[in-house]
Amino acid sequence: MEPPRKKKKKGNKIGKSKLSFGDDDNEAEAEDSAGMSQSGGETRSPSKGLNDGTPQSRVRKLAPNPHLSVPAPKAMTKASLEAEAQMRDNLRKEFLTIQEKVKATDILIPFIFYDGTNIPAGKVKVKKGDPVWLFLDRCRKVGAELGVGGAGGGKGRKDNRREWARVGVDDLMLIRGDVIIPHHYEFYYFIANRVPSFSNASGLLFDYSNTAPPETEEGSPSQIEGADTDPTITKVVDRRWFERNKHIFPASLWREFEPGKDFEEKMRGVRRDNQGNTFFF
Repeated sequence: MEPPRKKKKKGNKIGKSKLSFGDDDNEAEAEDSAGMSQSGGETRSPSKGLNDGTPQSRVRKLAPNPHLSVPAPKAMTKASLEAEAQMRDNLRKEFLTIQEKVKATDILIPFIFYDGTNIPAGKVKVKKGDPVWLFLDRCRKVGAELGVGGAGGGKGRKDNRREWARVGVDDLMLIRGDVIIPHHYEFYYFIANRVPSFSNASGLLFDYSNTAPPETEEGSPSQIEGADTDPTITKVVDRRWFERNKHIFPASLWREFEPGKDFEEKMRGVRRDNQGNTFFF
């Protein structure tokens, strides 16, 4: 008779999973590394570098330099932008105020009439902000008062006065050194921009101060700037005379002013002989 079979007990055992996500391995490596450290085992040397092959000694962390005294950037808020715009507007108004004071300053310009010879004339007072044509108009009146000879070639003093009375501003030219100054320019343009004289003697074309004068009582004409300037530097010429003699020295050297470096090169490139006459080839 066969012995009765034993019944197998149904267990709740779950088979070990064959899938692995590497967590167990990482934990095991961490435990092994910790165990080796505690037991005095070898660890990876820092000199061996990173996994990408870069030595650890060359890896630097970016950090602000505490020794630099650079102020931290400020956040540009609406209020700060408005304050900056207001400050710029105030500076602009202050500059314009100073500029107007400079333009309103009186200067004296001694001059001569020139028709191949120097004809003494006197001094004309203008403001630094006045245009050249206004200066020429006042020179025309001086010529009429003095009765100096004009382009018409009148013989008597009365005839000369009539001649100057008929001369218009467009018929006159201002020659400063060897430069013809166009009518529409203000004297302030040459003063503020420190325009050179374009001559061998160097210096400025109009050597007057470009700063506002101190607020004092109005001085006498002898105290006005420019009173001691050489009058032969400033020539007032009848345009009709110039057209007839522009090929003859010194009119052959005169050039109408143009802003920019090209004009300076043009003036320096004028070839002259020992007597100062221009070469025409």
